[in-house]
Amino acid sequence: MTQPVPGPSTAPPSWPHCGHGATAGDPVGCRGVHVPRHTSCLAHLGEAERKVYLAGLASGADIDHRGTTFSDRLFHSLLDALRDYRTTGHPRLGTARFESAVFEGTAWFEEAIFTGPALFTSATFRHEAAFHAAAFEDTASFEDALFEGHAVFQEAVFESTAHFTSATVDSKAVFVRAAFDGPAELTSVIFNGIAWFEKAAFRDSARFEETTFRATASFAEAVFERDTRFGAAAFQGHARFDGATLQGAPVTAVAFEGYPGFEAPTFQHAAHF
Repeated sequence: MTQPVPGPSTAPPSWPHCGHGATAGDPVGCRGVHVPRHTSCLAHLGEAERKVYLAGLASGADIDHRGTTFSDRLFHSLLDALRDYRTTGHPRLGTARFESAVFEGTAWFEEAIFTGPALFTSATFRHEAAFHAAAFEDTASFEDALFEGHAVFQEAVFESTAHFTSATVDSKAVFVRAAFDGPAELTSVIFNGIAWFEKAAFRDSARFEETTFRATASFAEAVFERDTRFGAAAFQGHARFDGATLQGAPVTAVAFEGYPGFEAPTFQHAAHF
C-alpha cells in the first residue's frame, strides 16, 4: 500500500538548496543540495556545467546529492562517472550522501561498492531499488526511506551497521543470502509486500522490534548469531523460520496473525514466540 504523498513542506532543508521552481505555494522549491561551486543541484545544473562536474569525478569519490531528484538518465550518468573501469567495472563510491533524494527510475546500485558511509536516510525510490550484491564497507542508512517498488538487497554485504529503522517497503523486500556483519537495525519497518530473508546471515545483533510484516515473511535457513529481538513485531501473513538457526539471546513477544512455520529450526538459547 503506497503511502499518501504529503504536500510540499514550507521548511527549507538544512543544506544550501537549489530552490528551482519555488512558488508561493511551495516557497522552498527544489531541495537538491548545491553542486560544489554552483548554486543549483545536479538535476538543475546547466548541461555544460554538469558535464564538467561529472568529468571531474573518479571511482571512489565522495559525493553529496542530498534532496536531489534523479531521472534515469541523470542517475546513470552519475554512476558511470564513478565506475572502476580499471578492475571490476562496477561503481565505487566513497561517502555517498543521498539523504532525502528521490529516484524516479530504477536505482541500479547492483554490485556497487560503498567504501564510506552510504546515507539514504529519508530517500524515496519510486521504482526498484536494486542493491543486489552491493558491498557496504561503512555505515549504511536507509532510515525513514520509502521503497515504492521492490527493495532488492540479495547477497548484499553490510560490514558495519545497517540502519533501516522506520523504512517502508510497499513491494517485495529481498534480502536473500544478505550478510549483516554489523548490527542490523530494522525496528519499526513496514513491509507491505513479501519479505524474504532466506539464508541471510546476521552475525551481530538483529533488531526487528515493532516491525510489521503484512504479507509472507520468510527467514528460512537464516542464521542469527547474536542478540536477536522481535519484540512487538507483527506477522500478519505467513511467517517461515524453517531451518533457521538462532544462537543469540531469546526472541520474545511476537504476534502471529498468519500461519507460523517452524520446521526443523535450531535454537541454541530459549526462544519464546
